[in-house]
Amino acid sequence: MVCSVMPICRINRAAGLLVTLILAITSAGAPADDIAPDLVRDSDLVVQIRYVGTMPVARPDGARPNLNSPIVIGPLLLLIDQQAAIYRWSGGRARPMLTLADAPDGLTLDNRESILNVAGTRTAAYVLFTSSTLPDGSTFPVYASPHPSSHYQILYRYALNGSRLVSVQPVAAFETQIGPAHRGGGMVPLPDGRLLLAIGDNLPNGVDGGTAPQQDASHVGKLLIVDPSDGSFEIAARGFRNPQRLSLVDTRGPARQLLDGSLTFMGLQELAGTEGIVLAISDIGGVTAEEINAIPLADLLDTASVENFGWGRNADGLAREGTFYVAPGIPSAPNEPAAIGAAPQPEPGFRQPFAQFGREEADRVAITGPVISRLSFGSITAMFSDLDSGRLYATTSASTDQLNPVFRVTLINAAFRTTSLSTLAGGRPDPRFFLFPDGTAGVLLEATGAFYRLKQIR
Repeated sequence: MVCSVMPICRINRAAGLLVTLILAITSAGAPADDIAPDLVRDSDLVVQIRYVGTMPVARPDGARPNLNSPIVIGPLLLLIDQQAAIYRWSGGRARPMLTLADAPDGLTLDNRESILNVAGTRTAAYVLFTSSTLPDGSTFPVYASPHPSSHYQILYRYALNGSRLVSVQPVAAFETQIGPAHRGGGMVPLPDGRLLLAIGDNLPNGVDGGTAPQQDASHVGKLLIVDPSDGSFEIAARGFRNPQRLSLVDTRGPARQLLDGSLTFMGLQELAGTEGIVLAISDIGGVTAEEINAIPLADLLDTASVENFGWGRNADGLAREGTFYVAPGIPSAPNEPAAIGAAPQPEPGFRQPFAQFGREEADRVAITGPVISRLSFGSITAMFSDLDSGRLYATTSASTDQLNPVFRVTLINAAFRTTSLSTLAGGRPDPRFFLFPDGTAGVLLEATGAFYRLKQIR
């Protein structure tokens, strides 16, 4: 593929253009330093947290573990240690289901995201590995990145035999960067047997994504519909920065709630059509807006009109983070890329966030979640958090065609005493939200490997 991304060095030389954009946008509205999402609102929302179990996270060198959100495949709850193994929770202990030693031949798993993510149905599981090599004699599609890349995100399909992964088949490989770059990795299977796969912009912090997230010639910054039969893909949506988790939700009632690709009380194959099904996806921001996006699945599957969530430089020369325009930025610089104006709401040609929040007084913020469960929550429609602080946030509206306010949530323990995720983790928690096989909400703390059940009590 031909690289369509303006080199970062050229971006940084475009100071004259940047000044022009800032003057044009901010002269019509608020000063640039006042451009930020609405403040998170206080509330009387209360959620109780109860301990369930702990997965293995010990490292011989004492290093911090690197975990992803647990997932449900049929009746199985799978726990993902990106540096070690996929475990299945038996109700009392975590048992290895696939380790790095069991990975397909020809892969070199030399990074902290060796097992990036997992998704599946009752009969199949998809595992996304990150490898610096391709298997010898590979015949599956390999998609080139517009950026200098040293690794590949390689997708494999396994047949699921009870709790065993068997009959592995490669699907496709996507070039990716390792290091301080946004790789994404959110996955969820579709009712028709295909797979939704989210890939980040593959650039470091500080820049606006360049043009690649808006170009059809590359896979970066996109939500892809991958066909496992031949590894081909269609672009369902563009304009993403770093989407790490996807969730499908059936809005028609708790008994039909989707669990990241599996149904609570029926098999995925029994789901007819896409009416009422919504995809929820969080996108980690730069310095302006952490956003939750929610979109009807039918709109994504209609690839005749590709949805645009705004990140990366569009035809007007501007990138969008949440509901704001951002400058080109400076690679790896703090407080970059800066917001330079507020976009109209709605903005023709762009999908608006379901919810967003900013840094406010924090130095670092990165959204994690959301988790959506009508079995665990009453007035809360979606709950999410910040990786660094572990503060809990929620929305109470289900509308996907408007920007919804964000509220603070109070957390209490089993003894009804106020607590926090950072207290439970003994520091930075890096919470990973998920659903248990029964459809109730859970959260895993990356710092400790402990996971808990969540329930709204007010």
